Amino acid sequence: MVLAYDAAANSWGDLGRVPALPNTRSAVVKTAPGTFLVINGEIKPGLRTDAVKFVTFGENLADWSDVAVVPAPVW
Repeated sequence: MVLAYDAAANSWGDLGRVPALPNTRSAVVKTAPGTFLVINGEIKPGLRTDAVKFVTFGENLADWSDVAVVPAPVW
């Protein structure tokens, strides 16, 4: 779930579910006001994901879509 806190109203709102496994330690890049890329991360300790998601936050929702994976570096 994505929760949003409204400081003016001192209340929480529900923006819906994330359509992917939850992950931590992701890189997040703001691409425009209210839009972000969520890049990679860990889906459980020691297991990283190459998934990239694009999210747009609206007044009462979060709209998610997949983006091409980030390729692994060539050493």
